[in-house]
Amino acid sequence: MTLSKISLCLLLALHLLISGDGQQARLGGPQTKSNRTELFRIKQYGKYGYIDRTGKIVIHPQFIAAFDFSEGLALVQLAQRYAFIDETGEVVIPLSHFSYDLPYFSEGLVAIKIDKDGVLNDKVGFIDKTGKIMIEPQFFFVGRFSEGLASADNGEKWGYIDRTGQFVIKAQFDSALPFSEGLAWVYMNRKIGYIDKTGHFVIEPTYDDASSFSEGLAKVMIGGKYGYIDTSGKIAIKPQFDSCHACGGDFSDGMAEIKLNGKWGYMDKRGQIVIEPKFDGAGTFSDGLAWVSIGGRTGYIDKTGNLVIKPQFDGVNSFSRGLAAVKIADKWAYIDKTGKYIWGPTK
Repeated sequence: MTLSKISLCLLLALHLLISGDGQQARLGGPQTKSNRTELFRIKQYGKYGYIDRTGKIVIHPQFIAAFDFSEGLALVQLAQRYAFIDETGEVVIPLSHFSYDLPYFSEGLVAIKIDKDGVLNDKVGFIDKTGKIMIEPQFFFVGRFSEGLASADNGEKWGYIDRTGQFVIKAQFDSALPFSEGLAWVYMNRKIGYIDKTGHFVIEPTYDDASSFSEGLAKVMIGGKYGYIDTSGKIAIKPQFDSCHACGGDFSDGMAEIKLNGKWGYMDKRGQIVIEPKFDGAGTFSDGLAWVSIGGRTGYIDKTGNLVIKPQFDGVNSFSRGLAAVKIADKWAYIDKTGKYIWGPTK
């Protein structure tokens, strides 16, 4: 499968769902219920460290590069080498003989490549949180573990492996994403469908564009328009949007952003507009708030559509664990849900 065969929406989904957000300059990366930590990544005087939710520095800024914590560990760069540290800042997995392939642990495993005598093996395997190799490097590409399985590319096709590294769903797909809500997005013969954990198609591959399931719904394109289907494949919100961008993101907190007549608002799972489209930009709800843009500045609204933090920032991330990273000019800071600065702003 060549990149030209996949739409921009699919490329974005593939990047985010398989690898997670790997941005190092921005603060406040992805967190899920399973990997939440009480530490937040900061950048101060060109080095990265971590604070707690009160703004107290817990791990002094000292790293050339750093990622957010996942399952109690964070990937950081010290000099020319990377390592995983714990929440005290201690190195627990020095990557002296490894190169990371994905930056975040998922279900206790993380993807790596072996670096032997300065020569990097191009095959991917998995280590556990002690640094022990659990699945020998043998795959060309892999996704993160989700619901007990990980997508893997054997060089010809994608399938799904278990924690022993054995294919339990044979390699037969042109591309495959992690399982979500019991189903996995797969690309086969230029069409997208959804399989269960036995490898059987629950929803046949008939779509030219589609997303993974979130809160029981998945975005699909039918007849050139975008709508949403449920986990049985039944249309839940009729196709009516002209583009992937126009129908916004996945459902979160029961709502998804939409774009109508050039403005952004929100709809519920019935497809009913619950917050009128009036914003220049909008993000996904998280922790009960969503970012919105008005006149070139960004703030936050609650689920009734009321502005609770006025638009004043040049860049923002979604709230996670009660804090959000915001950008003022070229500096980043953290605010709480009242808009109070908890840390920063600093470069």
